[in-house]
Amino acid sequence: MHKYLPLGLLIFYLLFRGGLMLNSGIYWDDWLLLFRKAGEGLSAPDPRMFIYDLLNQSPNPILGYRIISFLALGIGMIAWYYSLKKLIHPEIAFILSLGYILLPLNNARIAAINLPYAISEGINALAFLLLLNRKILLSVPLFILSFITPAYYVWMYAELMIVFIYFRYSTSKSFHPIVWVGLFCLPIVGWMIRGEYFNPVGNYAAYYAVTPERIFNAFLRIPVVVVKQFLGLGLEIWRLITPFSILLFISFYFLFPIPIQYKGIWTKYLGGIGILLMGVAVFPYLVLGLEPSFTDWNSRHQLLLPIGMSAVITWVFLIINKTKGRIISLGLLALLCSTVISQQIEWFQDEQKQNKVIMWMKNHEKEIKPGVIVIADKSQIPFAANRKLRFYELTGMWNRISTNQNRWICWNYCNQFPDSSFYTSLYYLKNYSGGKYQTKIFP
Repeated sequence: MHKYLPLGLLIFYLLFRGGLMLNSGIYWDDWLLLFRKAGEGLSAPDPRMFIYDLLNQSPNPILGYRIISFLALGIGMIAWYYSLKKLIHPEIAFILSLGYILLPLNNARIAAINLPYAISEGINALAFLLLLNRKILLSVPLFILSFITPAYYVWMYAELMIVFIYFRYSTSKSFHPIVWVGLFCLPIVGWMIRGEYFNPVGNYAAYYAVTPERIFNAFLRIPVVVVKQFLGLGLEIWRLITPFSILLFISFYFLFPIPIQYKGIWTKYLGGIGILLMGVAVFPYLVLGLEPSFTDWNSRHQLLLPIGMSAVITWVFLIINKTKGRIISLGLLALLCSTVISQQIEWFQDEQKQNKVIMWMKNHEKEIKPGVIVIADKSQIPFAANRKLRFYELTGMWNRISTNQNRWICWNYCNQFPDSSFYTSLYYLKNYSGGKYQTKIFP
């Protein structure tokens, strides 16, 4: 039976995450990314720009972004399953891996601008698997590549501790002490090189600054933020719950059982390990003053959370009575699947609303004069994840119908006012020179 578990993961993945590849929407910073000139960066110097420039030359950049993001998450899922299978029983490894892909975290992965995070996620999981299998010459280059996303400088230490303990309690021969020193120094050296050659400039220099005060405050905030992730998960499920989840529960109940059993020392301490992993997952973001959440684009800061949260939830069900545990587990599985589907539907609806806004702009082109335009939304239909439109998304939409880049457009209210630093073609404001303040109603 165990040999079919990876196939089961792939089926779940295709069914409940496959919608990612079907979405052709443009979201958030994608409006700055997809139509930019090669070499024109958002926070240069940034090695990630190479990925963007390469994909933007393809016939369908959006499809390319989505396919690579989908494949990266799939690789991460399979790599984590085979890694976990070395540590715990295959069936529990299957449940943990299932949680990894089905927890409605990092909803922001839909945005093309977040593709480097997805690539780092897949590469890092593969590097961890190779390290567990003593393929150090293959794993180290992959760990270095995963550092494209700075949070992995911290996350690698959690993985190294797992590998160290695994070798300590298993029959596998450990690495030479010099190798361990090299592995533990790798993130530090990587961080130093990044600071020397890829140091952010302008406003981003302060954004990425790490100080002792920030580190201390981040440690203090970890427990509260970890608890908030579970509360946020409950609210997200409640927000997106549909009758479809009942249908899924009935299907799952008759299709297969979920084993609830203790096997091995790692399983016994699964809850504690999960909490520690969640703490490590939120720490690099808290240091920068960023808090993971389910609203707007803040879910991108949940990048490292899935495996830790999945471990905690799995552990809870492992200590519940088998019969009740199966029912509750299948119920939660149905809710998670339903929530993930609902999230994807939200993004499709978001794209449709954007298309309606573009059509509305086209129909009212003559009425929308140069200057500051506030579009008051009376449709009562929110954008996905309760996100707020940035001004450059709207100027990008305007650019679809007119080449006159002389309108600063806001949605409902202007939380950012005209600034000369944005008067460029990148923000679709090349010709902006001021004008009257207008309010327009979007039906």
